[in-house]
Amino acid sequence: TLFPYTTLFRSIKMGCGQIELKDSSGNTVAFTKSIKGSTLTITPVNSLISGKYTLILYSDCLTDLDGNHLELYSTSFTVDAASPNVSANQTGGISNSSIKVKLSSEPDATIYYKINGGSWNTFTGSGTVSINMEGSNSLEFYAVDAAGNPSAHKTCTYTIDKTAPVVSVTPSSVSLSKNSINVAISSELDATIYYRTNGGLWNTFKGSGTVIISSEGTTDLEVYAVDAAGNPSQHTMH
Repeated sequence: TLFPYTTLFRSIKMGCGQIELKDSSGNTVAFTKSIKGSTLTITPVNSLISGKYTLILYSDCLTDLDGNHLELYSTSFTVDAASPNVSANQTGGISNSSIKVKLSSEPDATIYYKINGGSWNTFTGSGTVSINMEGSNSLEFYAVDAAGNPSAHKTCTYTIDKTAPVVSVTPSSVSLSKNSINVAISSELDATIYYRTNGGLWNTFKGSGTVIISSEGTTDLEVYAVDAAGNPSQHTMH
């Protein structure tokens, strides 16, 4: 990391005074220095960690070629070497309508995002991304803070499903039986199947199941399903 100091007078050279670079605890930081024309460059020997630093140029540490001396001078600066955090308020999900995803990072960070490998878009600090396309959608995002530190890239997947599930009932009807009737009902694996007999209370199971009709007489079986996105099927009566 280079810290050009100043442009003084005309061409400059090192004088007899000291130059110090200190961290926030007052510890001396090792550095090298070089002069080119009227610019002094201070280069730390090791990469600086995040924190506040003070550069002190004592009197007479620099002179120009006419013998003019620099007076005591100090300046402080802050090093930010930490990558910013960036997050999504929901890291996945399924819905039957648009999904709103809020991305957040540091107030002055720039957040980059793209949907399904498209062009990068940006906003500062935080913002909301709308996922609108039916099917599986990937959202890739990362942040770069004001110091230029990038975060890791993250990718989340969101699914929009607007299609109602299909429910299968086997057998769909039986005119007459002397024994109990086992009725197999199935739909999508993550769908919730609702069923009731003769207008009674609703019962449920996931994906598929069997309903046993054992009451003597005529039994009406009403069935429908709701998939993971919240889409309901039509009610059917058997």
